[in-house]
Amino acid sequence: MSEITPRWEWRSFGQRFGEAGKRLAALTPGGVQESDELYLLSGAGANVKIRADLMDIKVLREVSADGLEQWTPVMKAGFPLPAAEAAKVLEALGLPLPTPIPASYTLDEFLGSLPRRAGNPRGERPQAARSLHGRRLHGRALRRGGEGQARPHAAVESEDAAGVMRAVRELGLGGYANTSYPADWRPLIDDEPERYAVIDAGTNSIKFHIGEHDAGGNGEPSSTVRS
Repeated sequence: MSEITPRWEWRSFGQRFGEAGKRLAALTPGGVQESDELYLLSGAGANVKIRADLMDIKVLREVSADGLEQWTPVMKAGFPLPAAEAAKVLEALGLPLPTPIPASYTLDEFLGSLPRRAGNPRGERPQAARSLHGRRLHGRALRRGGEGQARPHAAVESEDAAGVMRAVRELGLGGYANTSYPADWRPLIDDEPERYAVIDAGTNSIKFHIGEHDAGGNGEPSSTVRS
C-alpha cells in the first residue's frame, strides 16, 4: 500500500441539514468523484469497507480536542483476497480465523464465509453490510445511505485539523454531532432502536422526553420525566 497521510474527519448523519445543506448543494464542484461502497460492521467497532474492488481497513489513531477523529488506512487489498489479508480483516472485525483458512477469497466467497447472526455470542456476531453511494466535491463529501434507508450524511476531511473545524463552522454544521460510521451504525449490530432525548425547560417545570424508533422506523415516546 502506498504511503498515506492521515486525515482528520468530521461527519454527521441525519435526514436533513437545513441551511447547511443548502450551502453544500450550492457549491460548484472543482471535481466530482462518485463511488459505491460496502461497509462491514461488527461489535468490535472496526471500520472495514470495500470500495473500487479493494478491501480497506481503517483504525482510529487519535481524537482531537475538538472531537475530530483521525482514521488511518492500514490495509488495502484487491480480490481475490489472499489468506494473509483475509486474516487481517477477520481480526479487525473481531472474528475467529477458519481452520484451515482458504488460500484466497473472491468477494462473494468472503461475504458468504461470515458467520450467521442468529445464535452467535456478541463477540462473533456477523457483520451487517451497509451500502453507500458517495459523491465527493471540493474535499468535502456528501453521501446517502443504502439498504433502503434515506440516510444522508455530510463530511469534511483534511490533513489540517484546524481547517476542518473552520469549514464546519463556515458551512453552518457546527451544531450537528460529529459521529463516525461505526458509532452511527452500532444499532444495526446490537438490535437497539434509535433513541432521542429532548429537555423542555418551561417557566414552571422542566420535562425530559425520551423517544425511540420501533422496528418499522416509526417514532414512539418511551418515557417522560417531569420536575
